[in-house]
Amino acid sequence: MRGAMKPSRAWMGGVRRRAHLAWLGSQQGRLHREQADGGSIPPEPNLTQGPARNLALLRGFSSAPVTQNAIGTLELASPATSCGIPTVVSTEGKSPSSLPVLRSPSLGTTFVAPVWPTVVRSLPSRCKSTAPTLLKNAGSSATLGSQMKHHRFCTLAGDQSVTNSGERYIGEDSHFQRGNSTALRERVLADTSQTATKALSFKARYKNFIRPLLVNRCLIAPCGINDPWMIFLQRQTFSILGHNPCYLSSFDITSYEDTCKDGEFEIFLDLLVSRKGYIIEDWDSSFSTIEPLMYDHGLKQPYDGTNEPFYKGECDASYDNKTGIASLSYIIWKDDKIIYSEVFSDLKCSSSNEAEIHAALALLYKAEELKISKLHLWTDSRTTASVLTGELSIPWGHAHRDLFLTLRGMRKRFSRLVATWRPREMLFFTDELAEIAKSPGCDLRASHTTTLEKWSGHLRGLPVHRIEWTKQTAIAVGKFKNKILDEELYGMSGPDVYFVEVEECR
Repeated sequence: MRGAMKPSRAWMGGVRRRAHLAWLGSQQGRLHREQADGGSIPPEPNLTQGPARNLALLRGFSSAPVTQNAIGTLELASPATSCGIPTVVSTEGKSPSSLPVLRSPSLGTTFVAPVWPTVVRSLPSRCKSTAPTLLKNAGSSATLGSQMKHHRFCTLAGDQSVTNSGERYIGEDSHFQRGNSTALRERVLADTSQTATKALSFKARYKNFIRPLLVNRCLIAPCGINDPWMIFLQRQTFSILGHNPCYLSSFDITSYEDTCKDGEFEIFLDLLVSRKGYIIEDWDSSFSTIEPLMYDHGLKQPYDGTNEPFYKGECDASYDNKTGIASLSYIIWKDDKIIYSEVFSDLKCSSSNEAEIHAALALLYKAEELKISKLHLWTDSRTTASVLTGELSIPWGHAHRDLFLTLRGMRKRFSRLVATWRPREMLFFTDELAEIAKSPGCDLRASHTTTLEKWSGHLRGLPVHRIEWTKQTAIAVGKFKNKILDEELYGMSGPDVYFVEVEECR
């Protein structure tokens, strides 16, 4: 007869869990009975069973004089937190004799338990007696976690006497009204009808007003997006300027002009000239999106009981794939004044993502040195922003795992750190400084002054335009790479060949 089979590991684990839960239930019941009877002798703590058990044991303390300093750090969750009520714990102004203690006869030690400065009214009665949180070493400054300096999360969010005062957010000009859905619907329909009528006049508006402005600036394309001549223009433009041109349809630019304020459309046309845009006279397609952006100087912080200002930091990196060398730059603003700026050159990196994270870390290191506790960080790297916000998961085997975790760990060194992805066009200042960093001999102060003068209009509120290809354009341009052009028809290849169309306006 075969011997009895050994129980499986999973089965044994289930037995242990059930036994542990039963033990916890009996201990909780015993503690409730002791509290109901008014018992004042706390059970002995067991440092080997973790903070969860000690939290339960500490819920029935009585005050007693301190006889000896604590010898370790015991991590405990606040009873108020376990009841769903966040609190701010402080022991300032408390004498040692007024603090509740936990005696451990077997260890010959007395652990001091900090208390709340106030009692929250809505706190359950079983949690009102004491509020132990972190038991700190009273005789030595060497506590767990003291090796890393980090900020506590300072806020009045847990002070219900403050946050529950909704009147603070209501002013004399505040109005509260129930809207008329029928009237809103009728107004939307009326405005939509007017827009439909206006759209019918777009072609006439384009022909009589917009097209002469485009011809005057040599922005009209001679053919469609899929024509061989457009392939020629694409290659020549990229060869001369080093970047792809902008493509817009006649409908794209007319619909944008319809939304422009006075003077805004002329600024946009000058941008098209500098970036070399081509307007393709096609009313059935959309080749690019036009997004007017406005530069701002950061966030307005919520009322949290502190007078610490919110600073804004911008960081950027320029990475050369061929050499593996990056140049970095960052700026720290306080309101609309630059308080610190720094550039780095000849930084060896393995990728553009690594360079962008180095730029963000350089900014955060300096902000910490300047004792800045609240920072709004701008970056044009989605990876950097996602690592900081926690949106991006970091696999164990990721090539940059440790670097990513280092960046994410910087959050606890600031009381508030807000990371935001912004388009590259919005980081025009740091982007230009990163290019300046490639010239080690330049005068940084003069370079900053020149750059500020160049972008002063946008710093004062002029729109910053972001033009992005649509999917249709990206697919069409992607097919250009496989096209072979006839040299006899299109001439020599290289930067010596230019294509200019001049059309007389009558």
